[in-house]
Amino acid sequence: MAVFYGICTGCLLGVLYIFVDSIGRTTYLIKDLIVFGSESLLLMSPIWIIGRRWRWTATLVITLVCLFLFANILYFRYWQDLIPLHTIFDHKSYNSLVFANVPDLLQIQDSFFLLAIIVPIAGYRFLHIESIMAFPLKQSILLPLGAIAIYIMAQLLSANALKNYMHSTGEHTYTIRDAIAYKFKVLSTRLASWKSNGLVCYTIGQLLHLPDYNGIRLSAEEENMIKRHIGVNVCTDTICGNKGKNLILIIVESLNADVVNMHVNGRPLTPVLNRLLEAEGTISCLNVISQVKDGGSSDGQMIYNTGLLPIKNGSAAMLFGSNDYPSLISTLKPASSMEIIAENGNIWNHRTTSTSFGYDRLEEEVTRRVSSMAGNTQGNDAAVFRFAVDRIDDMPEPFIMEITTLSMHSPFQDAGAEFAPYLKVINGMPPYMANYYRMTNYFDTQLGIFLDRLKSSGIYDRSVIIIASDHNVPLHGESEIGGAPIVFVALNTGLTKSIDRIVGQIDVFPTIIDIMGGGDWRGVGLSMLLDNNSSAVDATGKLYGHSTPEIDRYKADAWQISDLIIRSNYFARDTD
Repeated sequence: MAVFYGICTGCLLGVLYIFVDSIGRTTYLIKDLIVFGSESLLLMSPIWIIGRRWRWTATLVITLVCLFLFANILYFRYWQDLIPLHTIFDHKSYNSLVFANVPDLLQIQDSFFLLAIIVPIAGYRFLHIESIMAFPLKQSILLPLGAIAIYIMAQLLSANALKNYMHSTGEHTYTIRDAIAYKFKVLSTRLASWKSNGLVCYTIGQLLHLPDYNGIRLSAEEENMIKRHIGVNVCTDTICGNKGKNLILIIVESLNADVVNMHVNGRPLTPVLNRLLEAEGTISCLNVISQVKDGGSSDGQMIYNTGLLPIKNGSAAMLFGSNDYPSLISTLKPASSMEIIAENGNIWNHRTTSTSFGYDRLEEEVTRRVSSMAGNTQGNDAAVFRFAVDRIDDMPEPFIMEITTLSMHSPFQDAGAEFAPYLKVINGMPPYMANYYRMTNYFDTQLGIFLDRLKSSGIYDRSVIIIASDHNVPLHGESEIGGAPIVFVALNTGLTKSIDRIVGQIDVFPTIIDIMGGGDWRGVGLSMLLDNNSSAVDATGKLYGHSTPEIDRYKADAWQISDLIIRSNYFARDTD
């Protein structure tokens, strides 16, 4: 029995160490081993007190921990954070796009998770654990109590180390009690919480903060905070010449700003975007800080459609997709509107959010439909752009059309996309990065074809076309949430302006409202057209750039204001 306990404890310690090493191990190796070792002893200690018929559950515990850690590693490699708890139990979180990412995210050390599952199961069978007689009651109780004592001592040592560190920084009033309470807090990211607290405290802390995923009722003070914040954001630089124009919003999957104007194999990667940036009537910014959080792509789409930032925990589109939202549609009041997506509308809860954002129609599974009509497999971006051109003539003007691309979604291998021959071989970089560059060029090519068709039909001259990234992608191992800047380009606006200042993704919404001639709702950001707007705050609270102190404070407060608005369903209060 002791051998089996040792096998189980060793396997747990191994996977915990592999996990923390994969997500970025702390510099305190001894502290990590003490914490993980005590956790492993604690989690396996029930072996000594449960009946013979139930000892197999030890292998079940190890299996569940391994699967949980493995899933979090894959999520981390894509999003640089850990999985929000609510998404684990939401079936909408599991779809073909998610599973398509898995092969490219796997690494050789991941095989240890499978090994850590197999070894205890084999040990259970080989050692005939189910046939070993129960231990005397005293021994059965003392061993788990010893594991609990060791775990508590390890946590106290860790808390004392944190207290000493805080004292070294000048926080002399910081106590052991403060350090222990800190272990159950949700920090700026789930990743920071894990590194600080370990598996057990992290899990308890996440469970204690499950109410963050729920709706709330606002206090009088919170109501006043919202009113003060949204009352500040007034229109100042409206371009009235665009009133009555169509708006075509192209939300581009994973487009990093640093690929624009890049050369690969001696040729420009994005020749169409390069030309558009130099065109008369273009407003552009290649220094937009991505502000998506747990919702990923759906957060980006919500930011652009509603002018609100993501909620502090969880995916707003999943948890609060059916809320009443102010939006581009309700603000600009077009004669007709349409949202076009390549994938199934159940993914990212599109069917619900499209209605909540006010679109008249959601056209989904467009790639499949266009491929069926063409008689061959079409690339996602070619399909959505072709579909959009075919539908535009039937839309009363002025209209709003939102087109969301997909070919640049990880793993950057759109089966129907044909990429340029000069990109067939790209030396000196990992395959996933080469694939990203190929799909970037493919998107750029399809964008050029789409714009040429709009011009030939006359729609281009009667429209403002916005091109904006939904979020960045960490191609170079960036660990910051902000990471690489993303792209904003507005065509045919009547104003030529290249913005080099740092701005936030949330600033896109009020900028669109200004470009289109103004409206009552301007979101919680500030227009890029304001010369003193030169900063952004990411989901961790980190400030990029500097505006005035008042603007920087406003941008930091926007996260809390958005969270309160979304979770309280603020704009539906009058109908309650």
